[in-house]
Amino acid sequence: MNVQQGKKEASDNQYNKKALKSGFWYVFSEILVRGVSFFATPVYTRILPTAVFGSVRIFESWNLILVPIISLNLYNSVERAKLDFKEKYDAYISSIVTLTLLLFATIILILVPWKEYVKEVLSFSESMFWIFPFYGCAYACTLCLQKRERQMLNYKSNILISFLSVIPSVVISLGLLLLWKNSVSDAVLLDIRVLGFYIPLIILGIGVIAIVFFRGRTFVNFVYWKYGIIYTLPLIVYSVSAQVLYQSDKIMIQKICGESLAGIYSLATTVVYIIDILSNALYGAWTPWMFEKLNNKKEKEVWKVWWVLFISMTVLSWGLVMFSPEIIWILGGKKYAEAKWLLGSMLSAGIFQFVMLLFVALEKFHKKTRYSGWAGIISAGINIGLNWLCIQHFGYRAAAYTTAISYLLAIIIHYILIKNHIGKKSVSIRKLLLLCLLLWAINILSMLFYYVSPYIRISILVFILVSMCLAAKNKIILLIKQKGKKSL
Repeated sequence: MNVQQGKKEASDNQYNKKALKSGFWYVFSEILVRGVSFFATPVYTRILPTAVFGSVRIFESWNLILVPIISLNLYNSVERAKLDFKEKYDAYISSIVTLTLLLFATIILILVPWKEYVKEVLSFSESMFWIFPFYGCAYACTLCLQKRERQMLNYKSNILISFLSVIPSVVISLGLLLLWKNSVSDAVLLDIRVLGFYIPLIILGIGVIAIVFFRGRTFVNFVYWKYGIIYTLPLIVYSVSAQVLYQSDKIMIQKICGESLAGIYSLATTVVYIIDILSNALYGAWTPWMFEKLNNKKEKEVWKVWWVLFISMTVLSWGLVMFSPEIIWILGGKKYAEAKWLLGSMLSAGIFQFVMLLFVALEKFHKKTRYSGWAGIISAGINIGLNWLCIQHFGYRAAAYTTAISYLLAIIIHYILIKNHIGKKSVSIRKLLLLCLLLWAINILSMLFYYVSPYIRISILVFILVSMCLAAKNKIILLIKQKGKKSL
């Protein structure tokens, strides 16, 4: 018994090391690769008029809202399928990709006769209309392979896919814009930006589809299709509602206040993108490990790691709020300066979204994805209603506050639905909500420091960070001692 237990512990430690290594490189690559897109923003904002910049962001928003619907969100079944299909994992993914291709082929046939109507409703140009379905299909299939590699802890291939999904698109689109910026109209600039960025992603998708089919060699399997559809059908509602929650403010600002203010608001979301990059990278790296731990009844390890991640993210969001004026100036220049007043709430909402992802992951593991759907519908509906009322009465800045409120409500709804499956002692919702509200209040009040020198803000930030390190000194020393004992 002791020998078996020792082998089990050794195997568990080996998996933890592999998961930690894979997770580290995944997070590192996501930050590096997505950082390229982030740092390209100052170039885009200086080349493109605010209205064109806003139109591109609205196109991105429609993609994020509509792709989960058309693809039936099938890529989100890949994570759980690893535990259920094991040696048939690649066959499952191959079959799911076939179904994804069929769904997008169908939508092309449906949309073409209604092309002019679709363009008018979605504010699409001709190039946007044709790029949309092909990019959406490529994106959904690429996600299938990425999630597969992530679950298998294959960090090298994951890094390569991440690299190819961003770098060529940014380099090509920027190169074309710089070449033509002074000799074409705004409409042509918009087409250049869209075609230069998305065509490389479509080419990548074709390569991904070839790799998936070569590995799985299964094109049609109704058992797999049924599993994927049943598992992800509720997640369609969640994914769409999550994107509505995240994207609807920009679309509604465009409709109510105009494209220029939508562009300013969109630039503020670019700063929040820093939080999104990290939260999605951490979520992607942490979820495979979390699934294995929960499958082995080791919940305590999961919560211990998650709290460390949560506290780290809150500190980061506060630091970003403190230096929002400088970040906005770097990203967009003076014409976007007023965006800084949005970030106290928007960066807080980014952290609330990170908390929400915890409950979504739990719902996926426990196969309670319908909870995600219900929570998504309710919170997205509240967000749309609040946006419609508040933007009209208080201006476009109100959207930053309504989004934060909606995410807080989403956290509560997710918790109420999943609490019976995770145990009362696993997550303290009161503690979570109090910390979220405290963070929001601190971030809002921190905007008052915009009136003082950045050097004063740097001093405050350093003082707070040093104080936190000193307060955690004893725990750090204890952890080092424990690690030392284990190594002996």
